[in-house]
Amino acid sequence: ISQSLSKYSNSDTIIYVGCFEKGTEVLMADGTDKVIEDITIGEQVMGKDGQPREVVGLPRGKMTMYQVCHKATEQNEIALMDYVCSGNHKFVLVTPQNVKITEHMLRGKMYTSVNYFVANDFENGQVVKLRTKTFQHDIHGGADGAKVEAQKFASTIDLSPISWEIEASKYVELDVNVRNATTQLINPVFYESGKLASRLQTKNIDQTSADKLAYVMGSWVGAGSMDQPTFAGNQLDEEFVSRLTEYGSGLDLTKNNSVWDIINESGLRTLNANGEATKTIPKELVSDSISVREHFIAGLVDTQGNVKRASTGAVETASISTVYERISNDLVKLARSLGIKASVSQQEEHVDAKGVDQQQTYNIKLTGSALNGVVRLSALSKNRDEPVSFERLPVPFHFTLLEKAEDNYYGVTLPDATDKQYLLSSLALVHNCGERGNEMAEVLMEFPELFTEINGRKEPIMIRTTLVANTSNMPVAAREASIYTGITLAEYFRDQGKDVSMIAD
Repeated sequence: ISQSLSKYSNSDTIIYVGCFEKGTEVLMADGTDKVIEDITIGEQVMGKDGQPREVVGLPRGKMTMYQVCHKATEQNEIALMDYVCSGNHKFVLVTPQNVKITEHMLRGKMYTSVNYFVANDFENGQVVKLRTKTFQHDIHGGADGAKVEAQKFASTIDLSPISWEIEASKYVELDVNVRNATTQLINPVFYESGKLASRLQTKNIDQTSADKLAYVMGSWVGAGSMDQPTFAGNQLDEEFVSRLTEYGSGLDLTKNNSVWDIINESGLRTLNANGEATKTIPKELVSDSISVREHFIAGLVDTQGNVKRASTGAVETASISTVYERISNDLVKLARSLGIKASVSQQEEHVDAKGVDQQQTYNIKLTGSALNGVVRLSALSKNRDEPVSFERLPVPFHFTLLEKAEDNYYGVTLPDATDKQYLLSSLALVHNCGERGNEMAEVLMEFPELFTEINGRKEPIMIRTTLVANTSNMPVAAREASIYTGITLAEYFRDQGKDVSMIAD
C-alpha cells in the first residue's frame, strides 16, 4: 500500500489471498519444476495452454490449511494428486451435469422429480447447487403424465459441464451431492521443448530421429539390459525386433555410444546411493515434443504392457507393470501430460499359486481417447490401433478435503490480462494466488495526486484522509468490520475537536 501511495509508483495494489504449503512444486514455463517458495517475481510458470505466465506477486501469510486428497475411483488405486492449500485458495472446478428423473412419495402423495445441477450467481462468482423440480401425479394425470412433464422439463436443461471456482474453506460447506460430482482437472502439457532433439544435435545425430530414439528409450526402460543398450530374452516379438533393427540402424546404435550417452545424461539410467544402476523416466520428457512422449510410451507398452480392446476392436486400455515405484509415478505424469487418464494399483509381495515369491508390483492403467496417439505408434500388430482424431483435454479427478492446522502459505500472482491459472508439477490446474484490487488500486494511486486548499494553503488530500478497505473478495465479516473500524476512527478525530466527514460505500 505504501508503494501505491507514492506518486512515483506505477504499480497496482494487490490484495493477496493464500496458496500452497512450503515445498509444493510448480511447473515452470521451461518445463522444469521449482518449489513455490523459491519462485521470484519476473519468473514464468506454465499456463494451461503451454504458454508462459509471468509472476507479478508473491503472496505470503499464515492461516488454516486444507489437504486436497485424491479420491480413488478404482479398487487398490494409489492416490497421486494430493496437495495442501490455504483456506482461501480458489479451486478450478468442473461439475458434469447429471439429470436424474425419479419417483417418490411425500406426505401420502406421489411425485416424479427431476434432479439437476445449476450454477447460482453470488457476489464473488458462481456456486453449483442441486435443484429439484417436482411434478405431482394427481395434478399431471397420473404417473405417466407426470413422467412426460418431467421429461419435457429435463430436455430444456443445459447438459454442458459447469466450470466454476470456489475457495477451499467454502467448498467444504457445499451439498454432498455437489462435492461427490465435482472434480478438479489434470491439464495436458502443450509446451514442447524439443530437448531430446537438441541432445541428438550435440551428438551430431539427425534431430528428426528424436521420435525413434524416444521409442528405443521407452523400450529400454521396459526390457533393456541395465548396464548396456541391449535387449535380451526369448519373449521379444519379431515385429518389435524388426522395429528396433530399423530404428537402431538410423541411430547407428551398433557403431557408437552416443545414444547410450544420452540415456545416461538424460537421467533414464541413474545410480542410487549404493552405486547400483536403476531405471527412471526423466522429468524433462513431460515437456518434450508430444510426438516424443507418445513414442516413448509406445516403446514401453510394446515391451512391458498389454492392451485390452473394446467390442469394436479399438484399443480400450493399455496396462504396464513395473516393480519400480518411481517409474510408476513418472509414467503416470508423462501419460497425463498427453491428456491420457492414468491410474495406479499396487500388488503387494506374495507367493503365487506355484509357490514362487513375487515382488511388489505397480500396475499402471492408461485409458481415454488420447491413448490412441500412443498405440497407433506401436510396432506390434496386437497392440497397434488405427489412427483416429481426438481432442487433447484435461482429465478430471475427484477429491476430498481434510482441514489441517494453521501454517504458512506461499503463492504466486499472475497478471490480470491472463486467465490466472497455471500448473503444479503434478499437472493439477490451479488458480493464481492473488487478485488485483482494481478500484481500490485506482483510489490509492490517484489520491496522492489530488490537492485541496485549506486556509489558503494547497495541501494533498491524503494528509487529511484515512482509508479503510476490504474489497468484495474478502469475507463478509471482514467487510462488516470495516464499517465499525471507520466509525471508530471518525470518532477519534471528532473527539479531538476536528470536523469529520465519514463516507461508507
